[in-house]
Amino acid sequence: MSNGQYVTNRVKELIAEKARRTGEKITYRTIAAETGMSKNTVGKWARNEVIDYNRDIIATFCDFFECAVSELIVYEKPKS
Repeated sequence: MSNGQYVTNRVKELIAEKARRTGEKITYRTIAAETGMSKNTVGKWARNEVIDYNRDIIATFCDFFECAVSELIVYEKPKS
């Protein structure tokens, strides 16, 4: 964006948090199987390669991680 501000997500961090909380290994394949999303979609989100934030996918991640949208999606202003 021209003003240097952007939106990112915390999928990778939420995967690690859920793994610590449950004591289970959580893979992209696991998330895909439990949510119905493709492994490719989960991977793109985890790598922050998402440009358009689909509300259905946001809701699915929030349900899976048992989190609020504000815990999943983050607005960041890069340091200059």
